[in-house]
Amino acid sequence: MTSTGIVILVRFSSKTSTSSVPMDKADTLDHLFKRLSSTLDIETEYLTFTYNGKQYRHDSPEKSKRLTDIGLIDRATIFVVSRVKGGN
Repeated sequence: MTSTGIVILVRFSSKTSTSSVPMDKADTLDHLFKRLSSTLDIETEYLTFTYNGKQYRHDSPEKSKRLTDIGLIDRATIFVVSRVKGGN
């Protein structure tokens, strides 16, 4: 991992374990959603995560912000939930 690398800890709502997702501090939320989608095998439009009391969706206005802009630091834990296709 480079000096700008960080690891995001991911708790998925239907699992009791935590997964690690390597990222770069300069990565955007959009990139994080794409990485989560690939890791969890769930389309980005069905993913939502909560960090530090705030909810983020793939289509949120903040998607172009860098991870550091929202305060994500190395070993921070995000809580991921997925919506059911056709649900709200």
